[in-house]
Amino acid sequence: MSANPEKKSPKGDTVDAEAAKRLVGKQVKFFRQTRGFSTRELAAMTSVTGSLISQIERGMVAPSLSTLLSLAGALSVEVGELFGSAAAVGKVVRRAERREIEYPDQGFRDEWLSADASGRLLVLRSVIDPGAESGPERLLHGSEVEFVFVLAGEIEILLGEQEVVRLAEGDSLTFPGTLPHGFRNLGGRRAELLWVVTPANY
Repeated sequence: MSANPEKKSPKGDTVDAEAAKRLVGKQVKFFRQTRGFSTRELAAMTSVTGSLISQIERGMVAPSLSTLLSLAGALSVEVGELFGSAAAVGKVVRRAERREIEYPDQGFRDEWLSADASGRLLVLRSVIDPGAESGPERLLHGSEVEFVFVLAGEIEILLGEQEVVRLAEGDSLTFPGTLPHGFRNLGGRRAELLWVVTPANY
């Protein structure tokens, strides 16, 4: 991962990690207040402490993916909405119009490839740097079934507390979305994954 946290969006705008933290914090505070939750009440609904929520809202901390999922679930929004991005409308998603979320502190990014207005299907492309991982906590999206296909590189998928499935380019895996899971790239090059999730809870 580059020491420079800036990235270029598909439309050419520069977005840096500090700006992303401020935006996420602003969105979390907006949705919390819109729903009438205090910081303490939101903390009680999630696995996130009140002090951490306060730090996130002030743009001091970049939340992990598991933290974002927990907050998004409690606030009844998609993770993308915490980054201020709207889902694509219509059947066609042009490359330059993909919704993209980058987690610079964790070394990976997700790109939305699908635009299913019904919310029954989500297709993502994940780009994961060498040494990057989803984090110490297992992830749950509230989905029923998840499918992952390795487009490039190698990846380890962590299922439950103990099972580790190693996948190389061309390999795929299907597993229940109700199973806590995670991933890590222990290879020497970037991994690219295609995820299919149903229903589209992310």
